[in-house]
Amino acid sequence: MPDLRNAYERWSRDKRSIEVVFVSGDGSCSTMEAYVRQMRMPWPVIACRKRDALPTVRALGDGAFPGIVVVNQAGTVVDSSFWEARYGRYQQVLAAID
Repeated sequence: MPDLRNAYERWSRDKRSIEVVFVSGDGSCSTMEAYVRQMRMPWPVIACRKRDALPTVRALGDGAFPGIVVVNQAGTVVDSSFWEARYGRYQQVLAAID
């Protein structure tokens, strides 16, 4: 999360048209809210209580959280930390965005 927050701050300074939306994988909303505060997330959050009502969002993560999924303006997934059967490609996805 610190790497993503730092990248997001850099993208904002560079006036890049990138938005991050955090989808909570926590089972408890209070746990999710504490994590969002602790990590000082400056982006929108889809709370755990709403996630299950959004099957398209849930499907992006292939049932596993956390992860990073990059979607272009047309709604096409262009990169994902879940691809290549290797969960956790965070650094590669962030590097591809830069």
